[in-house]
Amino acid sequence: MNLEGNKIGDAGARLISESLKSNSTLTSLNLERNQIGFAGAQSIFESLKDNSSLKVLYLMRNKIGSGDIKSPFGPLKANSSLTTLDIT
Repeated sequence: MNLEGNKIGDAGARLISESLKSNSTLTSLNLERNQIGFAGAQSIFESLKDNSSLKVLYLMRNKIGSGDIKSPFGPLKANSSLTTLDIT
C-alpha cells in the first residue's frame, strides 16, 4: 500500500498501527514523506510485534530524527516477517 506524501503525522501513524495489529494480508507499506515523528514510528514498530504479514516498510523522509531512532526499534525484535525497513 502506497500512502506516500499524505502528511498523516503521528496521529495518522497511530491509527495505521492499530490496523496493522490485526491485518494479515498487507505485505508492503510505504509511509514516505508523511511527517511522522518519533511517537508515530514507535506506534508502528509496536504494532509489528503482532503482525506477521508485513515484509516491507518504508519510512523515508519523515521526522523521526537521527537522535530518536535508537529507541523505537526494540519491538521489532519480536517480528520475524519484516525483511526490509528503510528509514533514511
